[in-house]
Amino acid sequence: MADDNHNHDTEDDRLYGTFGGFNMIKAKNLSYDAIFNALKNQEFYCSQGPEILDLYVEDGVAHITCSNVKDIIMLTGIRHTQRVFAKGKEYITTASFKVEDKFNYIRFDVIDENGCHANTRAYFTDEWK
Repeated sequence: MADDNHNHDTEDDRLYGTFGGFNMIKAKNLSYDAIFNALKNQEFYCSQGPEILDLYVEDGVAHITCSNVKDIIMLTGIRHTQRVFAKGKEYITTASFKVEDKFNYIRFDVIDENGCHANTRAYFTDEWK
């Protein structure tokens, strides 16, 4: 789910996804039932390091909060993307994006200064209404 392994032949395979990803699961505790239910309810995201702390849609606007990153990108089902990025040596931790029904789904990619990503699952139209 989190390790998009392409096995490039290089000393630093982490840059290409080898053994560099993990799942962040929003579970109430570390019990089997809590973790299984969080996975079943799609309450997780994959990451190579950045953290996604909050994500919600309200009044047609998606709001995301994360650890210090350089880029926050919203991707949609119609190849329409929106992006907020940090300038120079700055970082960003929040972004808001207008969400339209025609997008079909939205998902988010946050990228830190080392090029490491955190990605959400796709959230479909009926989930944000």
